[in-house]
Amino acid sequence: MTTETATPLVERDRLRFFSLLIAVTLLPYILFPLATHVVPDHPNVHLLMLTVLFLGSAGHIGSSFFFYGDQQVRAFMFPGQWARYLVVPALASGVMALILFIDSDPMRSYALVGFWMWQVHHFTRQNHGILAFASRADGVPVDPKEKLAITLTDIAAILATIAFVTPYRNTALDVYGWQLHTTGLAVFACAWIVYLTTRPLRRFRTTPWRESLVTALMVFYVPLFIFHDAFSAVYIYLTAHGLQYLIFMYFVSQVPVATRGFAVARLALLTAFGGGLIMLLKRQQLWGDLAPTFLGLAYGITIWHFLLDAGLWRLSEPFQRSYMAQRFGFLRAGSRPMHDGREPHGVQAPAA
Repeated sequence: MTTETATPLVERDRLRFFSLLIAVTLLPYILFPLATHVVPDHPNVHLLMLTVLFLGSAGHIGSSFFFYGDQQVRAFMFPGQWARYLVVPALASGVMALILFIDSDPMRSYALVGFWMWQVHHFTRQNHGILAFASRADGVPVDPKEKLAITLTDIAAILATIAFVTPYRNTALDVYGWQLHTTGLAVFACAWIVYLTTRPLRRFRTTPWRESLVTALMVFYVPLFIFHDAFSAVYIYLTAHGLQYLIFMYFVSQVPVATRGFAVARLALLTAFGGGLIMLLKRQQLWGDLAPTFLGLAYGITIWHFLLDAGLWRLSEPFQRSYMAQRFGFLRAGSRPMHDGREPHGVQAPAA
């Protein structure tokens, strides 16, 4: 394929990728407040919200296991790195289930607080990766202040999330609920001050797609500071993260072209059944006295997802860099190398 014919295809994929990414990022921020605060009794809106919630919360975790069915990835993982990609994640899942099985506080509470902190950090690592993707695609180097701003949103969100959805009252953090949230708000304000010093409005004229995405990343954790109910405050950004990940995985499934239809079908099945399994494990009324154990297993599968992605999106390693370059061709079209060093899920990556 010549450069003249390839360039329009690359540009089409770039626009499709980033337009989809912006759309799915914004969707929960519009849909969830509408369904829970504006028209809470509208059945169709509520059903749509539950569907989006399923895909973005549990479904995207199931989709990450797509990599185990990819022959090229399996050849890389096994047998040489079977411990990293199979044994360690399995042990981590089992440990989380065991901790919740043991009816002991504050150990169980500390484990859950730690899980939520890790999960928020995991989300921000992906935000760093999206910043790197957008910068590389537009041939724009990442401003270190942009990295700092997104890192500050991570700290802010961790602090605020603890006060919303974790059993922190059973830990040494018991008396610090409002202080955690208020400190998080202060850090979030600092993040925006740093971001505004990069003069984003000036860049909108030249790189509108990139700047739209960066702005979306900066408002990512806003629900934590405008809503009082835990669902709206936390599950909006949680769902946005998962929907973003599904867009990444959809593009991963597009190569090679010869098996694209089968790969997309496999991805859809893993999203549906993997997500369904996680939701089933979380239905505590089904499991009686074993409910905490099954909940721990659900969290353990999520940790497996964290560890799997931390390895397979590490583009500082040659296989991962080559594999992803085949699936995100528009990254190769960037006119300048990225000096940022972050890819999806925040792994270290030099310019590819």
